Amino acid sequence: MVDNLFVVESPLQALVALELSLRFKDDKNGVVYRFVEGRERNNKQVESVLSQGDWSFKKSLLFDTSSGLSTHKSILRELNYFKKTFPKGIRQLFIGEFRSQWMHFMRSAVSPGKTILMDDGAATLAVKRKFIDKGIYFPEVLWKKGNPIKRFVKRNMYSRFMKKRVLQSKIYFASAFIKSESLYPIDFSFFKEMYKSEPKKSSKKSVFFFGSKYSESGIISQEYELAFLGRVKDFYSSYECDLVYCAHRDESDEKLNVIRNEVGLQVILPDSPAEIFLLEHSENILEVSGAYSSVLNNVKVILPEVIVRAFQLVPEEICVKYRADIGLVYRYFDSEGVKVVS
Repeated sequence: MVDNLFVVESPLQALVALELSLRFKDDKNGVVYRFVEGRERNNKQVESVLSQGDWSFKKSLLFDTSSGLSTHKSILRELNYFKKTFPKGIRQLFIGEFRSQWMHFMRSAVSPGKTILMDDGAATLAVKRKFIDKGIYFPEVLWKKGNPIKRFVKRNMYSRFMKKRVLQSKIYFASAFIKSESLYPIDFSFFKEMYKSEPKKSSKKSVFFFGSKYSESGIISQEYELAFLGRVKDFYSSYECDLVYCAHRDESDEKLNVIRNEVGLQVILPDSPAEIFLLEHSENILEVSGAYSSVLNNVKVILPEVIVRAFQLVPEEICVKYRADIGLVYRYFDSEGVKVVS
């Protein structure tokens, strides 16, 4: 039924899936996209991106999260559905999240000739360093922690999909971060063509700073995040332009109100993924900046003429759990020509 099946759960994953489907326009392309309860902005953006593609197969998922057991039962139902739907396997499976166990079990369900990992932001670099470079293609270590009884029950529930031969087979990359090592380097050229427009001559220029859920995720404290944004505001104070804070879809309304009222930044919540938003407003861009958002890498690929600036988080303010991975991203940015401000 399909040659290439894309499995996504975030707007960036959906964007890479759309780009590849446009590249493989002579193939039969299918997409599976997961909605997450309580993340309406995320779900809406995923659906909006995918609506622009031409899919021979399309299915949305919403797992039951009322309890741990209910979640696993709903995942199993879907895996069994895909196993029946693609009994002869598929040529290529593209997954968007290496750390997601159900996406790995999709490999067993549809028996692909090849499995390719799409970009999931800067996390791609960490996944490569921690797993792929070591020949680990199924990160079982991520699920070994916790209650041993629950692990035993879970292992038995998914026994049909614990196929070592499939799960330990090589995973390739489709990436804008590590293009030189990708089976399918991503430059967004097909997607960019969809948004081609005539530049406007008299448009007011702005600096677009892209935020993220840094304090919401426990990466840094909210107190430090607000001080960090104050530092960004001071940096651009001499610029004769607007500084626009582009909020991440998962940032809390409470924090955004503080950024508006106490830090004094203009805050907007783009309805579309950052890459689409920037293409639609390309004539208004003076600079694009952020901390270590994947947007900084992607805009460097999509709009190479635009100045891109990464403001460095103080390492001591970053949770130890994330410190090494974030440092890796800043070193990568520096090597790719992104201006890193320490």
